[in-house]
This record gives sequence, C-alpha cells and structure tokens, in this order.
Amino acid sequence: MVMCLRDAFNRAKSISYKVISVCPTSSHSSDSSWREGIRDFLNMRKSKLGK
Repeated sequence: MVMCLRDAFNRAKSISYKVISVCPTSSHSSDSSWREGIRDFLNMRKSKLGK
C-alpha cells in the first residue's frame, strides 16, 4: 500500500517537473501551488496513518 502511494507520488512529482520545465513563465505560481498540494497530501497521509 505504501509502495503504491510512493510510486504514484514519484510519478506525479516527475510529471510536475516536466510541466514546470515546459511552462517556465508560470513555473513560479505552479511551483508554489504544487508545493501546497504536496503538503496537503502529506498531511492527509499522516492523518490516515495516525488512525
């Protein structure tokens, strides 16, 4: 289960890097929102594991 999450997480991360490198003009705003999405994802996973 955790490995599946990690694979999906890494895949999304690599896709995000590609999108950011393809769109340099919007990289700053998308990067900050992407970081917030990661924080939300980690918090959600932490609360699920905590239960």
